[in-house]
Amino acid sequence: MACCLSTTQQLLLACTRAEVDEAGKRRIGSLIEESQVDWKQFFAEASGHGVFPLVCRNLARYEGLPIPPPVLRRLNVRRRLAAARNVALTAELIEIVDLLNEHGIRALPFKGPVLSAALYGSPCLREFADLDVLVDRRDGKRAVDLLSTHGYTRENAGPSAGRAGSHHILACRRTGVTVELQWDIGTRWGLRPNGAHEAVGFEELWRRRENVSAGPRPLPGPCAEDLALMLPVHGARHLWNRLVWIADVAALVHTRTGIDWRRVVERASEHQCSRRLCVAFHLATELLGIEPHSAMRAAIAKHRDIPALAERVQRLLFQQPESTGRQSDRERLAGDLNEIRLLSSLADGWAERARMRLGYLLTRIPPNALDRGVANLPRPLRAGYCVIRPFRLLWTYLQPE
Repeated sequence: MACCLSTTQQLLLACTRAEVDEAGKRRIGSLIEESQVDWKQFFAEASGHGVFPLVCRNLARYEGLPIPPPVLRRLNVRRRLAAARNVALTAELIEIVDLLNEHGIRALPFKGPVLSAALYGSPCLREFADLDVLVDRRDGKRAVDLLSTHGYTRENAGPSAGRAGSHHILACRRTGVTVELQWDIGTRWGLRPNGAHEAVGFEELWRRRENVSAGPRPLPGPCAEDLALMLPVHGARHLWNRLVWIADVAALVHTRTGIDWRRVVERASEHQCSRRLCVAFHLATELLGIEPHSAMRAAIAKHRDIPALAERVQRLLFQQPESTGRQSDRERLAGDLNEIRLLSSLADGWAERARMRLGYLLTRIPPNALDRGVANLPRPLRAGYCVIRPFRLLWTYLQPE
């Protein structure tokens, strides 16, 4: 599946590994020697895909790679700057967790420094823009109020937060760091058990938590088997449009031993995310060379269309952005429809497919002034604009040019 990639993209994939063996090192060396690497473009893609620290580590740690000295010096400088930023964010996360714990609020960090440490052995090897912390729903308001009295201000969390009441975004006035407090991640991400209304909750995630060395002292984080579901589901929410979300799955396989993969497959079926799990692991296999457990291979083989879905994701992942000009309504509609078709194809059943389509319309296609010009809806009915917009775009699309 990776045969259609440019040399720069192949080099990026070769460097995006939690561990690079001797064969991988030779592969990196040959790609650099055999092509005229545009290092500026290479590092721009690595940064855009969220894998810059990992790529820098893998290029800098091996002697003898044919990297021009000026490029190597710049690489080391940028790597140290990225590491310093991640260390500062990790220190702030520890302060937040300690503050919440001092007031009797259990806090379970995920993503950010904890995820980087759990998958790559260091909080400095994965890019993250903010800090994510899970709390019990019963503690949600108290946690927000507590942080608000310690230098954090509430930000606009978007339409999904207001509708589901599942999270709040706060920004630190002193450091500018953004913190996202969540308490209904199961509902928000669609991790619902078959035949039940209760989604994955804080209590079970907390009960299975693991301590992660992410700085001067360990922090709690989701266990490896929970990550095996959370990573594919989160990546699917964004259609894996950044390589880091596939690299995380590959790193989980490479660095976390002892995972009961048969149980992971069973839980994916129970929580209606089997297809998302299979696509994520197929992508990690094809692009980053993991060797999934036999239970995972059997699960992928049950869905004949998984390779085709993964190929569609890869085309979106590495597509070139439009060079100039603004997109027309028709072009935006075509892109929206393509994404919603792909997103729907990841659902396990018709009910989940309908939920994912509705969620896409409500969060990814927000209403604008043209939609509000169609109908002046009162405040309680303003969610209806998310239904109006697709029909308005379809009408525009059908009009002759």
